[in-house]
Amino acid sequence: MNWQHFRSLVWLRRRLFRNRMRRAGKFNAVVTQILMVLAGVASVAMFFTSLVLGVWLLPKATPDYVLYLWTGIVVAFLFFWMLGVMTELQRSEVLSIEKLFHFPISPSSAFFINYLSSLVCLSLILFLPAMFGLAIASVYALGPWMLISLPLLIAFILMVTTITYQFRGWLATLMVNKRRRRTIMACVTGSIILISQAPNLINLTYQGRRLRGTDNNPAREYTADVERLESEMRAKKISPKEFTDRLEALSIAKRKKNEQETQALLSELKRWVSIADLALPPGWLAYGTHRAAEHQIWPGIVGTLLLSVIAGASLRRSYRTTVRFYLGDFRSDQSTTPVPSSPLPRPVAPGGVAGRSTRAVPGALATQPPSVGLVGRKVPGFSEQAAATGLATLRSLLRAPEVKMMLLTPTILGVVMMTTRMAGRANAAPVPAELRAVLGLAIVMTVVVSLSQVFQNQFGFDRSAFRVFVLSPAPRRQILLGKNLAMAPIVAGAGIVFLGILEFMFPLGPTEFLATLVEMFSAFLIVCLVGNQMSILLPSAIRQGSMRSSDTKVVRVLLRFAAMLGLLVAFVPLGLPLGIDYLARHFLLQQFAWVEWVPIYLILALLLAVVTLLVYRTVLDYQGGLLQRRELRILEAVTTKDD
Repeated sequence: MNWQHFRSLVWLRRRLFRNRMRRAGKFNAVVTQILMVLAGVASVAMFFTSLVLGVWLLPKATPDYVLYLWTGIVVAFLFFWMLGVMTELQRSEVLSIEKLFHFPISPSSAFFINYLSSLVCLSLILFLPAMFGLAIASVYALGPWMLISLPLLIAFILMVTTITYQFRGWLATLMVNKRRRRTIMACVTGSIILISQAPNLINLTYQGRRLRGTDNNPAREYTADVERLESEMRAKKISPKEFTDRLEALSIAKRKKNEQETQALLSELKRWVSIADLALPPGWLAYGTHRAAEHQIWPGIVGTLLLSVIAGASLRRSYRTTVRFYLGDFRSDQSTTPVPSSPLPRPVAPGGVAGRSTRAVPGALATQPPSVGLVGRKVPGFSEQAAATGLATLRSLLRAPEVKMMLLTPTILGVVMMTTRMAGRANAAPVPAELRAVLGLAIVMTVVVSLSQVFQNQFGFDRSAFRVFVLSPAPRRQILLGKNLAMAPIVAGAGIVFLGILEFMFPLGPTEFLATLVEMFSAFLIVCLVGNQMSILLPSAIRQGSMRSSDTKVVRVLLRFAAMLGLLVAFVPLGLPLGIDYLARHFLLQQFAWVEWVPIYLILALLLAVVTLLVYRTVLDYQGGLLQRRELRILEAVTTKDD
């Protein structure tokens, strides 16, 4: 690595950052500087806070508590680190090595700068100073044996960051094939979510089995014994003094039993935590620090060496993969699809088949009419322009990896919630029937809000393809209608899945279930109106492979957040049918018995849906005209290129 080349690349990186801030505007630059200063202040504060707390509390801590403390810190750091990895799975190179191949500059310098730039993230800014402060406090509080925690911590950070960088580079090589990329993005996101929820699921399953496997409950037994003593005292079988002595004896026995159970639980917890830390490389930091607290430094030395070897191997492998990627070793420009073995269409003979005469023209090809596919189909009740726009948008969304991630995340969370409920069902309180309809409405609003990011930037996913709408003679009202139509199957599918889970866990009445479906239709129309307005007024291009917008201006981010709050306010009318139904059944049921048999919730939900539909049709005309006036600005926004 040439030092002069390295300095030149650092200057280039700084210049690119300044240019990006200047294009974003002065206000955005000022806010960015303020956030950077706050991040630096928070980093320094975390360091001194952990240092002071460590010096104060660690002298009283046993080696077991040191093990629990560092294991918890490692788990928390890895959790937030995985969240950061999940937000941008693809490689995000600060300096393109491909462009540097035209200059006499070492690619290793650019690779090293890109690796260092990947370290600038919120997880490291907050956790790394805190962990260093705790390690220094451990040396002061527990003795010089804890010095091994400092190189062990550095090796741990290098191992995590290099493996993550290698992981992103490996994904970049796989994602050259766009079809393969969609599957990988969805699978990796689902795996990260499942891994993060695995401890919770295991704990709940274990607790549920333990509760189902034991009929005796210590708290229940203690309550029964106290009640028995009180009944004996009321029956004058025992004296008040004897009652007091027996009650005190019961309390002492209960306290001893609780202490024994706590010690057994801590012993089992220590055994499993030690096994996990010893088996998994990220746990070597906690295990080495724990053994150093017991005045044994060789596990920390071995852990430091092994973590350093893993980090060096990962970084070397990542560099070689990156260079091969930019040299074109992972190209997919040549198709590997085998040639079809079916013969070419033959001309039809004048005599036809089996001697039968035909009127086909000699030499005409016996070909079947091509299939129209999804985009060429018609949607009953909608115009041809709206149907074509909706089906083309739906096909694009179903192929987009970012939309797959967005749909996969709430689905996995719903399955996790159902599994959690089933695991703790033996000890869970039943949900009242009055609250089940509220849960259904909450699920509908959650599903719609989780998809609002797509609604509020419908043209951002089109990117350069938005030129098709600009040049199209179709009415802009039909384009907006088609965009909303494309989201209808996605919203309906997600809503039906989650309502099915709710129906499995807490069954609703038939009329309540139908009313919830009608409420989902009203919520869909409301989010369409808000999303159309935001898509026209605040468009921005969406980066490939992620849900992140290329527009980093703080004002626009704040406006989108305000639109999200406005969407929640627009959902307030959805609660009126359920609230009126509740009031009618609690105040009118005593005077009119027939109120119990009237589906008030369903009737009012249908009326609200009709009103919402009329408002939607009226506002859509205005939004179509607004789209026509601003379509050139939208085109400029969604086709903007990054550095």
